[in-house]
Amino acid sequence: MAERLTGRRKAAILVTLIGEDAATRLLQHLDEQEVEGVLAEVARLDVVDPSENARVLAEFQQMIQQTRGLETAGREKVRRLVQKARPDAADELLARIGADDADEEPDPADGVPRPRLPDALVHAPARTIARLLAEENDQTTALVLAFLPSQKAARILGEMPAERRAEIVARMAAMSQAAPEAVQHVGEILVTRLEQADDAMAVPVDGLGSAADRLGTLGRAAGQEIVAALEERDAELAQKLRERLFTFEIVLSVQDRDMPDVLKKVERGTLALALKGADPELQDKFFRGMSERAAQMLREEMDFLGAPRVADVENAQRVIVEAVLEMEKNGEITLEEANVVAQ
Repeated sequence: MAERLTGRRKAAILVTLIGEDAATRLLQHLDEQEVEGVLAEVARLDVVDPSENARVLAEFQQMIQQTRGLETAGREKVRRLVQKARPDAADELLARIGADDADEEPDPADGVPRPRLPDALVHAPARTIARLLAEENDQTTALVLAFLPSQKAARILGEMPAERRAEIVARMAAMSQAAPEAVQHVGEILVTRLEQADDAMAVPVDGLGSAADRLGTLGRAAGQEIVAALEERDAELAQKLRERLFTFEIVLSVQDRDMPDVLKKVERGTLALALKGADPELQDKFFRGMSERAAQMLREEMDFLGAPRVADVENAQRVIVEAVLEMEKNGEITLEEANVVAQ
């Protein structure tokens, strides 16, 4: 079952769902403390129950969407469902249920709220809903399909046994109105069962990566400040976020005239190990900052290393990244903003 959602967790889930551009615009409207809190929660996201995603999106949608009018199932909706679910036998099935001369679906009644199924059910996979409805009677199944989007209802109908389809569609065709309380009650029962079903298992979320991506779009200075503030609350999490946010490619943002100063901060053995796993562009960046003789000696030392462990290479690169960040913080070098944070 999904845990109770706090406001901060809702915001974190929303940030991971709405895409990087939209999330960036959203974060720009928050103050620094709020951004820190939301991104810290994003970084802690490990797995998110699909029902939580649905609840957050539903609440967000309700805040920006006008209430839609009442829409009954009607014969025209039956025709669309049958044609999508069974195009090979649509005419025969429509004739059997007496819907081959269906009238147009009535327009929604102005000002009357539409009965709604819970969003967790609406957004569930069609096959999952079909399995839930397999245990319900035909009338309940018809009621649920009548208030689902047409395409999803058609897919669910296609998953039903052939012997049930005609009866379910016939009951939908005969439906002229439905009590909102009944729709809500049936929906709540199905959501309870949905949360217990195998298909409602939590899905993995790269919360740390999402937080780093969002911080990266805010720029280096803002990213540094937020990570520094987070370090006081959770040093381990802040370090993981820092490693995701500032990668070895940060060296490309160092101006060539400052590279000799950077090289003075790094032992040659560490540098050789770090460059062993680096792209040619990064290697050239370092080689341009030293004499030809020093560059040749470094290449020879790199060749002598053979095939080092990936973890050792990454640790050596991390030493250089931290040295660059420290030098930038102390005003010893200037970094070009475009290449500072991982994109």
